[in-house]
Amino acid sequence: MNDAFRDHWGSQPVTAAERAAGDRLEAFRPDLSVLAVTPDTHDGERVVGFVYVDVAQDEWPLRGGPFGYITAVGVRRDARGQGLARAMLSHVLRALRADGLDRALLDIDAESPTGALGLYQSLAFNVTDRAVSLVKHF
Repeated sequence: MNDAFRDHWGSQPVTAAERAAGDRLEAFRPDLSVLAVTPDTHDGERVVGFVYVDVAQDEWPLRGGPFGYITAVGVRRDARGQGLARAMLSHVLRALRADGLDRALLDIDAESPTGALGLYQSLAFNVTDRAVSLVKHF
């Protein structure tokens, strides 16, 4: 996860324990999430991409109905440019629809150097809200 987000503004490294704690949250849906793995040079597997999904039914009335929230999409730098993010997202979107959810939501850094905004828009995501972060340097 850290390699996938090291280019992103404000990104902080996440430890394995912190990631595991997030997996235990009630809203996390591993059945709707996906990992992309490749063989590792040390007879194991290496995660090269991921899409994590949360479903929090208590938020549905606030957002106008059932939805899945895509909490993170990431691809390691050395695995980018091969269509992996598109393939994983397409899989997740089909799984959300099959689970009876009407929409998928996600947040994005519109200035991301990875071109994520264009990818999401090509998958029919629409920009509905914008937020501005203010930072004061000391």
